[in-house]
Formats: sequence, structure tokens, C-alpha cells
Amino acid sequence: EEATAVYQDVLTGKRPTADAAAQLLSPQTREQALEMAVCVCAADEGLSDRERKFLEDLRSALGVPKDQAQNLIDNAQALTLAPSLAKPGTSTSRKAAASVSDAELDRMIHKSAIFNGALELLPNSLATMAIVPLQMRLVYKIGKSFGYDLDRGHVKDFMATAGVGMAGQVLEKYATRLLGKVMGGFSGGLVRGAAKQATSSAFSYASTYALGQAAKQYYASDRKLSGVELKSVFEGLFQGAKKKQGEHSAEIEAQAGRVKIQDLLPSIREA
Repeated sequence: EEATAVYQDVLTGKRPTADAAAQLLSPQTREQALEMAVCVCAADEGLSDRERKFLEDLRSALGVPKDQAQNLIDNAQALTLAPSLAKPGTSTSRKAAASVSDAELDRMIHKSAIFNGALELLPNSLATMAIVPLQMRLVYKIGKSFGYDLDRGHVKDFMATAGVGMAGQVLEKYATRLLGKVMGGFSGGLVRGAAKQATSSAFSYASTYALGQAAKQYYASDRKLSGVELKSVFEGLFQGAKKKQGEHSAEIEAQAGRVKIQDLLPSIREA
């Protein structure tokens, strides 16, 4: 609970970064804290000068080597910028009829949800960073199957309207992963950390499934669902998927055993 309070104080500006960094004693939790900060900052694509200064101040306070921090930043930005979507301004109208069957779309959505659920079970934190770009790519592919050549801005707006905030989602996942590691030093902490990771996996599965199915309904309707309707559709699908995730837990675990971290970037580009 103390660790949770530390992160909340930093996010709300109630506690200086250096003071918060001092609460993280082990090298592992310090590295994880920097990873979380980098990936949250990079979630919206690119880093502003203000974000770069914040990360440098945090890196210094945490005592993480510069080359290690730069490598993390390079990897995070490579992942967030990987989906090669259409150029800006190309998603205003439908350009072709639907080209993929309903059953094929369902299989695509199921496969993507299983894969993203599996990523949360991996020990490497960059796996979490790949989830949002993969969700963006899924929305793009579904829109394209209905004749829309979606640009990055439209996909981001669609996800935000549905209720899948990019930076917020990354923050929640990294906080869960990091707090699990922090709690690992206490009695029963490893069990609680594993439980948190399993919960995060269920969230990733459900959010990806709901996002895909909501996108299918939205583009099938020729984008006539209002923002309120889209959000309601997503929430209903998300709650339903969370209840059914247990039925696919074995499939998710099996997928986690097959995933190779070094293949994440190519999979996002080619998905």
C-alpha cells in the first residue's frame, strides 16, 4: 500500500521525483520504475522536450546508467511508432466494400486477444509496451476490411472514444507489474505478484477482444455509432470478455510459451 501511495503522490505532484525514487531500494525496482515512466511517456508516440527532461531527472535520481536508459527509450519508441498506418487525412470516407467475412474477423480478434493476454504473462516489461501498438494495428486492419484506410490519428481517437486510453492503459499495466515486484520482497508477495500479473493478462485479453468487436460493429455500421454508443458497446463487450477469459486461460498460457521478445517489433509491423 505504501508503494501505491508513492506513485500516486508523484503523479499528482505531491511528492518530488527524487523523494519518491528514494523509496525504491533495490536496483530491480528502480529499473522497473524507469521502464514504467518511459513507456507511459512514449505511449502517445514520441517524447516531448518536457518528457525527456523528466525522464533524465528520474534516471539520475534512480541511478540508472545513461546507456541503459537510452536503450530503453529507443526500444519503447520503436514499438509505439511501429504500426505503419495510413497517412494523415486518408480515413474520411469508405473507399471499398467489406473484404473479409464475419467469421474471419472473429478469428482475427480472438487471435489478437489471446496474443495480448499472453504478453502480460511474460517477464520482460517491453512485452507490455507492445500491447497498445498491436491493438492499434487490430483496429486498423478491421477498418481496412470494411474499406477504410485509417490513419494513426483516427485509430487513436477511436480507442480513446471507446474507453481505451493509451497512456492510461500503459500506466495501469506497468504499475501492476512494478508493484508486484515491489511486493515480492514481503511474505506471500510472489504469490500476490503472480496474481496481479494474471489479472493484468485477463484485462489485456478482454480489452483487446472488446476493442476488436466494437471496431467491427462501428465500421460495419459505416461509422454511424455515436461516441456514447461506441463507449457503451465497448463496455458491454469488455465486461462479457472478462467473465469468459477463464475459458481461454490455457490457450493464453500456451501462447506465452511460444512468444519471443525479439519478434515483437516485426510482428507489430507485419500484423
